[in-house]
Parts: sequence; structure tokens; C-alpha cells
Amino acid sequence: MDKGSVETVLHLTDVLPQIILILDEAGVVDDHNPGIRELLPAGVSSIKGERLDAYLHPWEPGDAQRFHALLQSARGKSHGPWADYAISFKNSWSGRSIYRAELHRRRDEGGCLLILEDVTLLRQMEEEYRRVQRIQSLLPLIKGYANDFKERLQILYGSVDFIREILKNPDPPDEKSTASMHESLDGILRHLERSNGKLDAILGLSTASRNSGDSFSLESCLRDAVERSLMGSNKQQDLSLAPDLPPFRGNYEKISQMFQNILLNAVQAGTEAYKIEITTELVERKGRDSVLIGIADHGPGMTMDILPRVQQPFFTTRDNADGLGLFIAKNIALEYNGSLDIESSPGAGTRVHIYLPLNADAPAAPERPSLPPGLKILVLDDNAEVQEVWERLLYQLGIFGSFAASTSQLYEKFERALESDYPFYLVILEDDGEEIPDVFHTLKRLKRLQPGLPAIYAATSPMNYTPEELKAEGFSAVLRKPFRFPDLHNALLQAVHVAANRD
Repeated sequence: MDKGSVETVLHLTDVLPQIILILDEAGVVDDHNPGIRELLPAGVSSIKGERLDAYLHPWEPGDAQRFHALLQSARGKSHGPWADYAISFKNSWSGRSIYRAELHRRRDEGGCLLILEDVTLLRQMEEEYRRVQRIQSLLPLIKGYANDFKERLQILYGSVDFIREILKNPDPPDEKSTASMHESLDGILRHLERSNGKLDAILGLSTASRNSGDSFSLESCLRDAVERSLMGSNKQQDLSLAPDLPPFRGNYEKISQMFQNILLNAVQAGTEAYKIEITTELVERKGRDSVLIGIADHGPGMTMDILPRVQQPFFTTRDNADGLGLFIAKNIALEYNGSLDIESSPGAGTRVHIYLPLNADAPAAPERPSLPPGLKILVLDDNAEVQEVWERLLYQLGIFGSFAASTSQLYEKFERALESDYPFYLVILEDDGEEIPDVFHTLKRLKRLQPGLPAIYAATSPMNYTPEELKAEGFSAVLRKPFRFPDLHNALLQAVHVAANRD
């Protein structure tokens, strides 16, 4: 293409929306059409004779690397027709646009023809379509969980009414009634914890870990999951469980959810009747005592093109499925420092291997100081009913709690206490879910007034920040809602422990 041909091409493309550039082998701009002004600073209309990468600024480091590689290909020996990338540029050095970059090598003259096409609107439409698809795929999952919540609510209502009827009696409850009330309360807490686990699954497994929990039998949890998953199906179970499995400490509902998701896949793998084999075995893995749980079906199996994708979110080969089961199961295993591996081949069925490190023999945590007597703390929470819950729980710990529904009220109470002889020892700040929470700014201001102030970050699930990020912002401990009394106690102990070590 000679110079006259280049000028002709650029003249013909003046009215096109694409940005057309002619580059030499060194990446210098020989010519361009007026569309380049969209990506140039104000007042700059031409960059002929300039290096292109000195003027076009990608938005992200990854975009910069891809764009640099694209320009490098203009100097290479390859004569491929074009390279195709989607790169985010700083549009007019202030906004952000996504461009499709198409590179054509000039075989005889050297250099290349670069075409940049704005695909921002197209990408936005594609993302919106994917978002709608994700929502639609979640609907069957939410419907199933809603039915489960209805059943649990019936249990909770019945248990609470049973306790209320006993307490209506003017005579003190006898030993049998007292035992029944304790049993009902334990059941209420158990079902609330399991419902919270279901919500965590719906919300996509929050980044904050909830590994802490009561010890329970993995065998009982697995048997319970098998019973729930196989109910009403034509499949049978073949259990071969290791004797005397040590107790496992964690969230019972999450581990049960992991088992059920895998078992339901095994049940739905084929329409014919077959046995699902479930095994447990004590093994050593990566230097730690672990339990290996195996779940195998005799369904049709999976081909090699499908197998790598089955743990990706929203991928499914079945109609009316959400494609989240294995994704959620894998993330639960990872949350407990375990792993989930899948073996499958056509005609041979599928086998899932779950490794869970045992934590029964974990070293005891170092002794922490007890809560100081007469501790006075300030809580930021804008829900009056939740404030009452805070007050009752703190009272049981011998702590005086003061409450603020807004940051202005918080500052007023905090400054007034500083001027007295009884300042607040610790603050608990609720994150309201904003992208950049006000609690970060609030804590910085409080620490300027009272350096070294311990603080607890309280937030609903899912959390948007890691414990390390919150620590960098000045928080001593994290408390996820909904929390239990032991969770509150442990968070307070941790905050006091951090403050004591700082002193």
C-alpha cells in the first residue's frame, strides 16, 4: 500500500466510527483518520510522527500488557491477518471506553493497519444479559431454599409457642418441663444456624470464614445428608464408613450442604436405579491428618470437554438446574482448607473425592486476658430492636453498652465520655454495606481523639473485606451478623487481647 493509497483509505474512512491508524514497524503513526481525537487529550488533534503508545493510555495493567503485545506484533515477522483484543482505554483521559483492536500486517511495505472500534455499549449489553441469566438461574435455588425455610419456621414457631405455654403456668416448671424447654431451645438454635448456612450459600459463600462452630460427627452429618438427598429417588446407598472418625469442628449446615450438593448430582446423574457408593477413610494429606470422603455414582459419566467446567458457577448440562451445586461444594471444602476433586469418564460414572483436614487435635489457642471488669463500650447500630439484643447480651457479660443510631450521635457520646472520668474502652461499628463504608472514616476520627482505641467491625454477610484489610484499617476483630453469644464473647476477647499486646 503506497502513500497515495493510504491517504485514500483514510479519506474514505473519515465518516466511519472506527479509529484507523497506519503504523510503521517501530510503532510510529504514519497517518490516521480524525476518529483518533476520541482518545487524545484536549487540544491534541493529530499524532502523526509520534509513537502511539505515548498517547493511548490503557485503563488497567492487563490492558496495557495486551496493547503493548499488539503493537510489538507490528514489528514481528509474522504475517497473520490480524490480532483481536478488547482493551479499556482512558477515553479523552477522563472516562473509560472498551475498544476492539484489530491489527492488519502490511506484507510489502512493512508496518500495519490498526483499527480501533468502540464496543463499550456492546460489552455493557453483554454483561447485562449475563446478569439477567444469573438471576434466572438462581430462581430455582431460591425457591427450593424458601420451601426449606417454611419448614424450619414451622419448627421455630412450634418450639417458641411450646416454651411460652410452659412459662404461662404460675408454678415453676418441673424437671421434665425444664429439660423439654432446654431441648426446644437447642433445636431453635440448631435450625437458626442451619438457616444461616443456607443464606450464606444463596449469597455466594461470603469471603469471611465461619470455620468456628461446635464439634460434630462427620458420620452423622454424612448420614443425614444421604437421607435427605436420596429421599424419594430410585437410588440406593452403599455406605462404607471408617470407624471412630474424630469429631469435626465447623459449621454443620455448611458441611451438610456440601455433601447434599454432591449427592444430588449423583442422584440426578442417570434415570436408572443404581447404588451410590459413599466411603470415608482416615488419610494423611500434605502432612496433616485428614478424612477422605468418596461419593461415586454409576451414571453416564462426563466427557473430557465437560469435566473441567463442572465446578464453574452457573455451568450445567441439565434443564432447570442452577449450575451452582459443585461450585458451592468446592468453595466450602476450600473454606476448611480442604479440596474437592472429580474423576469421570463416559460410561464409567463419576467419583468425587473430598479431603477435609481434621482439626480435633489442633493446638489450643494461647490464653487470652479476661474481659476487664466494668467494661464500657459504644455500639453503632441503627436498628433499635437489634440494639436491645446487643444490650441484653452485653449485660450477660457484665458490660455496660451505650448505643448510637448515627455517626453524629456516636461522636457526641464518644466526646462527652472522653471529657468525663469514664471514657469508652472499645467501639463496635456496623458496616452499612456501602462500597466505601463510613465506618473506616469514623474509626480514623475516633482514633485521633483516643489513640489505640480497640474496635470491632460488625457486618452482615457477605463481607467485602478480608480480615487483613480490616486490620489495616485499624479494626481489632470482626463480628459477622447474625452472631451468637459465643461469637460476641470471642470478638470482645480478641479486641481486648490486641489492645493488651499493643500496650
